Amino acid sequence: MAESLIVRLVEKLGTPVYQQISSVWGVKDELKKLQETLSSVKAVLLDAEEKQAQSHQLRDWLQKLTDACYDAEDVLDEFEVEVVRKQVLDQQSIGKKVRYLVSSSNPLAIRYKMARKTKEIRKRFDEIAAIKTKFHLSELYDNWRVVNRGREMTHSFVVASDVIGRDDHLEEIIKLIIDHSNDGQNLSVIPIVGIGGLGKTTLAKLAYNDDRIRNHFDSRMWICVSEDFGLKQLMMKIIKSVTGQNHGDLDTDELQKMLRETLNGKRYLLVMDDVWNEDCRSWIELKNILSQSGNGSVVLVTTRSDRVASIMGTMRDVNGYKLEGLSNESCLSLLLKCAFKEAQEKQHHNLIKIGEEIVTKCGGIPLAVTTLGSLLYSSTDEYDWTYVRDNEIWKLDQKKDDILPALRLSYDQLPSYLKQCFAYCCMFPKDYKFASFELIQFWMAHGLLQSSTKNQDLESVGRQYLKELASRSFFQDFEQPCGLYYAFKMHDLMHDLAMSLMKNECLILNSGDQCFTKRIRHLSLIDVDTHKINLPSFLSNLGQLRSISFAIEGKGTSQEFIESCISRFKFLRVIRLDKVGIDVLPKRIGDLRHLRYLDLRNNKIRKLPDSICKLQHLQSLSLLHCEELEELPKDISYLINLQLFFFTTKQRFLSKNGVGCLKSLRFLGIYGCANLEYLFEDIGYLKAFRSLYIVSCPNLISLPHGIKYLNSLETLIVDDCEKLNLDWSMGTKGEDNHQDLSIPRAHLRVLFIKKLPQLEELPQWLLQGSANTLQSLNIEYCSNFKALPESMQDLKSLQDVHILDCLKLSSLPKDFNCLIDLRELQIENCPKLSERCKPETGEDWPKIALIPKIELDGEIIKSTKN
Repeated sequence: MAESLIVRLVEKLGTPVYQQISSVWGVKDELKKLQETLSSVKAVLLDAEEKQAQSHQLRDWLQKLTDACYDAEDVLDEFEVEVVRKQVLDQQSIGKKVRYLVSSSNPLAIRYKMARKTKEIRKRFDEIAAIKTKFHLSELYDNWRVVNRGREMTHSFVVASDVIGRDDHLEEIIKLIIDHSNDGQNLSVIPIVGIGGLGKTTLAKLAYNDDRIRNHFDSRMWICVSEDFGLKQLMMKIIKSVTGQNHGDLDTDELQKMLRETLNGKRYLLVMDDVWNEDCRSWIELKNILSQSGNGSVVLVTTRSDRVASIMGTMRDVNGYKLEGLSNESCLSLLLKCAFKEAQEKQHHNLIKIGEEIVTKCGGIPLAVTTLGSLLYSSTDEYDWTYVRDNEIWKLDQKKDDILPALRLSYDQLPSYLKQCFAYCCMFPKDYKFASFELIQFWMAHGLLQSSTKNQDLESVGRQYLKELASRSFFQDFEQPCGLYYAFKMHDLMHDLAMSLMKNECLILNSGDQCFTKRIRHLSLIDVDTHKINLPSFLSNLGQLRSISFAIEGKGTSQEFIESCISRFKFLRVIRLDKVGIDVLPKRIGDLRHLRYLDLRNNKIRKLPDSICKLQHLQSLSLLHCEELEELPKDISYLINLQLFFFTTKQRFLSKNGVGCLKSLRFLGIYGCANLEYLFEDIGYLKAFRSLYIVSCPNLISLPHGIKYLNSLETLIVDDCEKLNLDWSMGTKGEDNHQDLSIPRAHLRVLFIKKLPQLEELPQWLLQGSANTLQSLNIEYCSNFKALPESMQDLKSLQDVHILDCLKLSSLPKDFNCLIDLRELQIENCPKLSERCKPETGEDWPKIALIPKIELDGEIIKSTKN
C-alpha cells in the first residue's frame, strides 16, 4: 500500500489548494522539501514492492514508510479542516451559535502547531528516504499497466451459455436435486465440494434458476453463510430470503416459530452458499427446524471443506458432489473468451500458443483464468502475454491449488489509484452486497478519489474507478435495479487478497482476544459481543484509527464502547454503525473534525445531538430506517460539505433553511417517513443536486414546485406514496401554472414512479427539459394511471420503458414509433395494453415492432428489427 499512499500524497501536495495553503500558513518551504523527498522515494517503490517478498528488511522499510504516509496525511488533513472552518465563519454571521458550531481557535497558535508538525513529518521522511540506498533499488516506471476500459460490467444472473466446460456437471447436479427430492425423505442435503474459485456458486446459481428446479419446488431460498453459522443469524437470513424482511429484533424462540410457520407444508430448495463451520451441533440444531417441512425438500450446500460435506450431507457418498478443475482445453476457451472480442483470437495464433502455457499455471480454476483473461483483454502485444506467463510471482512458494498468485498478478498490474480502492474493500464483510453510490462515498471519505481535471467531480471519478475494477473481474454479480445504481459483490478469494494486502493496517475483529498492533488504522467488528471486551486494554493497544465498522446484526453493541471509540480516536474518517441497536449518539461526535462518512442506519435514535452539525467535513450521512427519530437537526445547514443524505423521520414537514441550504448536496433519500406531508420549499436552491429518492411516505401530499428548477437533477424516484398528487394545475398561492421556458428545467435521465394511486397521467413538468436526456422511464403499480403523454415522441434519448401493473392504461401514444433510440419495452399485467401490443394482431403492434427487445407479460417477443 506504500506506493498508493505516496502517490496520493505527492498528488495532493501538487494541487493548487495546497500551494495556496502552504503560502498562507507559512510552511511553503517545508512542504516543498517534503514533496521532493516523497518524489524520490516514489521513483523506487515499484521495484521495492516487487522485491519485498524476498527481503524482511525491505518489508519493514515499506511498513515504516506506510506508517509515515498515514501520519503525514493526518497532518495535511488538519490544514483542510482549518480551511473549511474558516469558510463557515466567513459565510455565516458571527454569533453565539456559529461560534459553538465552528470552534474558534487562536490563529497564531494553530500556525505554530502546524509548522512544527510539518517539520517533524518532513524530517521523518528524510530519515526513511536515506535508508533506501542500502536496498539498491532501481527506478521503474509504470509502462506496462494499461487499464482496460472496454469490457462492460457483468450481470448477476448467470447465463448457461456463458459458462464453459460445466454442462455435464450442471445436469448431474439438477438430477441429484430432483432425485433426492423424490426419494421419500423429508429433507435431503447435497454438498458441492471443491477448492475456492472452481465455480461452485456459479453452478448452484444455474441449478437454482433452471426451469426444472423452479417448477419442482414450492419455494426457493438462497443464503450466503461464509464464516457466520450462528443459529439466530441463519434463521434471520432464511426468513429474509422468503419474506424480504429483517427480523433482528426477535429472539431465537420467536425466530424458530416464524421459520417453522414459513416452511410448514412446503417442498423447498434452500441453497446455503460458502459454508465453513465444522461444528456438527450447530448444524443439527438448524436441521431439526428445517426438517419440519413438506416432503421432498432439499438443501444444496457449497463448501471448500470435506468435513463440512460429511457432517451436513445425506448422500450415499459422504464426500458429497466433488467438483474438479476445468480441463486445459476448457480453460483456454475461457481465457480467450475473456481476453478477446468475439472471434478476434483467430487473428493471433501466437497469443493462443502463449495462452496455452498460461492456463497450465491456473490449475483448472476458472476464477484464476477469468481474472488473467480480463487483465489481458484487448491487448494483442505479445510482450504483455509473455509478461503474464513468465512473471516471477509463479515461482514463489505456494500451496497446492493456491489461486492467490494469479489474483495477485492481476492486482500488481493495477495503477496505484485502483490498488488502494480495491484493498479498502476488505473492510466490508465477506459476501457484502455493495451499492455503487455507497462504495464511492466510502472511497471519497478516505481520500482515494483524485480528479484529473478541474471540471471532473469525484462522483464521476468513483464511477470510472468502479468500472475499471469490474472490467478486471475484481467485482462480480452485477445488478442494476431499474437502471438506478449498481449492486455487486466481491468473490471471497478476492476478499482474501484484499485482506492480505491490508493485514497490517486493517483488523477484522470477531472475538475479544485477538492480537493486533498500534499500526492498525481500520477496525471492523463482525459478530462480536462488545460488552465482553476489556475496553481499557483494547483501546490502549490501538493507534490512530481512521475507520470503525460494525457488522453485528442481532447482537447490539455497548454504548460505552461507542462512546470510548469516539472519544479516543480523533482522526476517524468513517464510522459505520448500521443495526447496532443504539438509541443515543454521543455528544462528542462533534469533536471528530475529520469525519467524512457516518452511517447510523437501522437504529432507535430519537434525537441527534446538536454537536453533529459541527462536522463540517462530513460528506455522507445515513439515517435510513431510524424510525424513532423525531426531527432532523435544526442547524443541519452547517454541514456545508454534505453530498449524500438519506433519512427517516417522524416530522410532518421539513422546514426552510435546513436541507435546502446544503449547497453541496447531490443525493437525497427520504424513506419511510410515515407522518411527512410536505418537503422543504427551498429545494430549488440545491444547484448540485443529482438524485432524489422518495419512498414509503404515505401521507406526502405534494412535491415542492422548486423541484422543476433543478437543472442538474438526473434521477427522480417516487415510490409508495399513496396520497401524493403530482398534478400542478395551479401554481403557488393560486397563481396559474404558466410555463416560463426561459427558466432552467430538470434534465432527467431516469424517472421511476411506483405505487402512486393518485397518478392518472404524467404531468408535463416532469418531462419538460428532459427531451434530450431521459433514458429510462418506469411506471409500476399505478392503479389509476390511464395515459402516457402524446409528447413522448419528443424524448429522443429514451432507451427503455417499463410499464407494470397499470390496469387502466389501454394504449400507447400515437407517435410512439418515433422513439428511434428505444431499445427495450416491458409491459406486464396491463391487460388492455397487452392486448393492443400483441405481435402482428394488436392495434399498437406497428408502433413497437422495430424495438429490439420487447417483453410482454413475462414472454420475450422477438423483434423484427435486425
